[in-house]
Amino acid sequence: MKNKRSRMLVTVTAVLLFLFCERLTGMSVHMIVGLLFVIGLVVHTVIKRKAIKNMPGKYKAVDYMLLFDCILILTSGVLAHIPDMPKAWLILHSVSACIFVILLVAHMIQHRMFDTAS
Repeated sequence: MKNKRSRMLVTVTAVLLFLFCERLTGMSVHMIVGLLFVIGLVVHTVIKRKAIKNMPGKYKAVDYMLLFDCILILTSGVLAHIPDMPKAWLILHSVSACIFVILLVAHMIQHRMFDTAS
């Protein structure tokens, strides 16, 4: 299980670093990889819903914040790239992405605490 968790951590970290290099990868690749990442998060959440349901309430907050932040990233990312939209959307997209990384670290710590990464 530890090996599986380590592989997942490396994979998620690599994908996030890839997403943060949008200027190198191009907008189309950034959008496709970002969408695939979100789909992976949804699949992960559906698979782990029973474990999430059984977690104490204060720990569920991280998962709810991740969900909210993910929606914020998607929305701001789309709005930031519509012509003549305020730059505030791009700033919100960048800040939300950084917050997402912090929340994801907290989420991975929860996996370790509750042993739900199997």
